[in-house]
Amino acid sequence: ELFDSKRSLLGDVQERWLATTLGKTPSQWNILAQQTLVGRRNYSPSSDPQRALLQSDNWDGYPAARQRVLGAIQTGAPRNPVFVGGDIHQNWVGHVKADYLNPKSKTIATEFCGTSITSTGGNNGKLPDLLVNNPHFVFADAEKRGYGVVELNQKQMTTSLRVVNDVRQANKDPAQISTLAAFVVASGSAELFRST
Repeated sequence: ELFDSKRSLLGDVQERWLATTLGKTPSQWNILAQQTLVGRRNYSPSSDPQRALLQSDNWDGYPAARQRVLGAIQTGAPRNPVFVGGDIHQNWVGHVKADYLNPKSKTIATEFCGTSITSTGGNNGKLPDLLVNNPHFVFADAEKRGYGVVELNQKQMTTSLRVVNDVRQANKDPAQISTLAAFVVASGSAELFRST
């Protein structure tokens, strides 16, 4: 069922609309806001992409649909495509690859998937190994909670991951909010770089 080509996370109508619209937008930045993490996360130590252990409740559960969307980005060639998502209670930042079954595949977009701001979470104990298994991701954090701030101009996109000290405290003191990490994507490039 996982590999059934008819499965779609967006639904047929939205998927077709996206595929036909991506190549027509004149926008400097094309932000694809969607509900979860697009990048593939392999939870097993195997380097064989066919033997990956995946979670099926995000885009990993719809590999054919994800490949159609990634194909639409390559065909439509929108300027500066960036995926923004959430709903995984962790921060993940990475490069979106043209084909996740080919580790040397071209980077075609960037991705910022944010955490929740009010729910408690896990810990970072397993994240270093997970990042090694998934080198297209450059950052992950499961402990801190907060929100992302995106700033766009003609030259670059800056994304700051802002976090609160303790989600259990209703504290309105701005000093209790800090920047966990910040990233820059230059216009015309699908590569992102950590700035703080």
